[in-house]
Amino acid sequence: MNIVILGAGAVGGTLADTLNDHLHRITVVDENLTQLERLRRLDGIVTVAGNAAEPRILNQANVEEADMVIAVTGRDEINIVASQVARSVHDTPKVIIRLRSKEYTGNELYKSEYLDNLVVINPESEVRAQIERLLQYPYTIDVASLADNEVIFIGFRAQRDMPPCGKTVSDLMTWMPTNRARFVAAFRKFVPLDRTIEIRPKDELYFGAPTAEVPDILRECLGTIQPERKVLIAGAGRIGTELAEHLQDDHSVRVIERDSDRAYEASNRLHDGVVYPGDATDVLKQRECEIGDTDLFVAVTNDDEINVMSCLLAKQEGVRQTIALLNQDPYVRLLNETSIDVALSPQRATSSSVLSLVHENNIRSAHRLRVGTGEVIETVIRGKAGENRVTGKLVNKVSLPTRTSILAVVRDSKVLTIDDGTKFEEDDHVVIYVAEAGLIQKVLRLFQLSAFSFS
Repeated sequence: MNIVILGAGAVGGTLADTLNDHLHRITVVDENLTQLERLRRLDGIVTVAGNAAEPRILNQANVEEADMVIAVTGRDEINIVASQVARSVHDTPKVIIRLRSKEYTGNELYKSEYLDNLVVINPESEVRAQIERLLQYPYTIDVASLADNEVIFIGFRAQRDMPPCGKTVSDLMTWMPTNRARFVAAFRKFVPLDRTIEIRPKDELYFGAPTAEVPDILRECLGTIQPERKVLIAGAGRIGTELAEHLQDDHSVRVIERDSDRAYEASNRLHDGVVYPGDATDVLKQRECEIGDTDLFVAVTNDDEINVMSCLLAKQEGVRQTIALLNQDPYVRLLNETSIDVALSPQRATSSSVLSLVHENNIRSAHRLRVGTGEVIETVIRGKAGENRVTGKLVNKVSLPTRTSILAVVRDSKVLTIDDGTKFEEDDHVVIYVAEAGLIQKVLRLFQLSAFSFS
């Protein structure tokens, strides 16, 4: 697929890197030469310097030949103009646009006039949804919902004196704490573990399971965990305020914001939460907010350093769980050496939402792991027996590419128990873990209609 990305900032750069792994043809447009220079080092990426809203620049980027245009510059207005040119002038088949302001997305007349047939994404909304999923499963570090929420994919850190610590990675992959759970990956400091390595505390482990079985699996691996009801949020920007609004009905919510005008605005939007003006990195201010009695501290300011420092202080003050929003990848990697529990990246959150759109009808949903290059995808089997490579075949006998695993098979909204007699059927939803993005097309070819007969 030929993809043009408008904007080489944090989101655009991550998308370019991710989609390049999927072997697409990528062209990136931006006015910032420094950001473009970084992308030029990646094999296969073409860069164009200039304003993405100018027709001349879009022509240089060969938008007329693009199968998809992704507009993720830092300005909504540029994204809108460029998207309109791609859709109206060049008739681009699929256009994805990032919009931050609710002035555009909340105006129904504007949406129908200018945003119709465009796919609108919002990294801030993606991050907020990710935090809410983590709240649903305390002490996890990565959560994704697939197959219309019938299957949950989860990452967590191994705990001392709890299974699966002490097992080898090979044993982990065959361990089934419930009869439909599947472990698929293990990492230590961002490095995939060899199958002979023994699991240690703090190793990151990933599994997929039916939604109803997830609490039992986490209880087996992490012990009994109390729900996180008391939440303190650092930052009353878009993410912090919207998160507080969504949580206030079911949680005790407090917010710290050092900008007095923003704090006042947030307090007016909350009907059941408290906003404290002040600095989240001030330990006295944290204590004023009852940090020692807080279950979850979430730092979502627009400053990575503040997010890191405030989380570290909160951890020292006794908060159970911390989440830091980080835009810079080096910080994400450094957090493995700290007491901070989870680092969230708007770029990774956005790339996961875009992946399923890139693959069009072949993938219903996709999620990129917070570490490594692994992904979880959901596809639907197309064709009767003989029209593809899997329909009518035993699930356990289908030969998948190396380093890929079937997590679940969902039929008629029910997750199957896979045994020696389970066969694939047309319209089954199959959830698959793929360790390398470059393998996805090989996997998909097994499940899709073919011009050849396999009967």
